[in-house]
Amino acid sequence: MNVPNQQVYEDAHIVNIYANKTALFAPEETIFARLKPSVADQPVLDVGVGAGRTTPHVLTISKDYTGVDYAAEMVEHCQRRFPGVRFATCDARDMSAYRDGQFAWVLFSFNGIDYVSPTDRLKVLQEIRRILRPGGWLVFSTHNAEKAVYSAFHLSNIEFTPHPVRLGREVVKYFTGWGNHLRNRKQEVLGPDYCIRNDNAHNYRLLTYYISKASQVKQLETQGFTDAQIVDREGRWTDAATPDASSSWIYYVARKPA
Repeated sequence: MNVPNQQVYEDAHIVNIYANKTALFAPEETIFARLKPSVADQPVLDVGVGAGRTTPHVLTISKDYTGVDYAAEMVEHCQRRFPGVRFATCDARDMSAYRDGQFAWVLFSFNGIDYVSPTDRLKVLQEIRRILRPGGWLVFSTHNAEKAVYSAFHLSNIEFTPHPVRLGREVVKYFTGWGNHLRNRKQEVLGPDYCIRNDNAHNYRLLTYYISKASQVKQLETQGFTDAQIVDREGRWTDAATPDASSSWIYYVARKPA
């Protein structure tokens, strides 16, 4: 699952797409406001930093900042965009470059944790717990299994326009998505606690991990985190018992026990 996903994120075209994203999402605004008093000027690791969307926002909370990504192209872009800021190519499954208890909080934004295998996801959580100091915070987002996903064959994947050239491009993209999905759907998984879906991300080129709120909270607890809190796509605090079929992804906040 990981290698094809990583190849997508190494694509220069994909890097450019992420480079155009600069704003925080609503749940990030909510969480950052809540955590700022306790993590201000404390060491932070921004995992899966991508093209640096979160970087300037996190720097307003703490200058003791390190951004990492497993896609070297993304890291190189960040280094050009933010000279003087620490960035490194690093795989979240092995963060041995960082010592036990080094960080006060770890951010893994925009569902980056969803693009490794289920077994590797647990390794990521174990590594994050290791590098967090006692009482440190984990903030991350993940795809919501309660949200329906459109098939590659659904006509909503075509943006209809009266412009003939643009419409032609949309049709080509639509059928390319068919091909991508037909190759990837054999690797989809429907499990009792999570599922792997070939959703419409980057035109069905990716395999994405989806999990329910209750299962994600349980997973965090099993990996040694406590005080799990949940923020929906609109930036509202919620809980595992409240159904949510509208948020395609959800943010979680949890702590390493003090």
